Amino acid sequence: MYANPDLITSQLIDRYYKLMLRQGNRHATWLRFQQLQKPPVDSLAFMKTPTLIIWGEKDQWIKLESAYQFNEAIRGSELVIIPETGHTSMEESPKRSVLPVFKFLSTKKYTIRL
Repeated sequence: MYANPDLITSQLIDRYYKLMLRQGNRHATWLRFQQLQKPPVDSLAFMKTPTLIIWGEKDQWIKLESAYQFNEAIRGSELVIIPETGHTSMEESPKRSVLPVFKFLSTKKYTIRL
């Protein structure tokens, strides 16, 4: 999940472990794993909502090529690849992950309230 193993702490491991113990999470995770056999690129063409795709450059769970496929399948989407991060780039590099979100939202007709 992380490209940089130095960021993995015992507290992080405990948090993920506790999240897995919450009611329904194990089954939901199992269902998500079933979907990973083939990314749902074909089912994305119907999307017409402005879409920002954020992807970790070193994601080993869902390969980077899927990000490009998603971006191509969703007309008008924007793809941002966060360097040196894995599957959870928003945890691994929160500042670099949130900046594209602010930029994306500020160019759309949304109001950002902090």
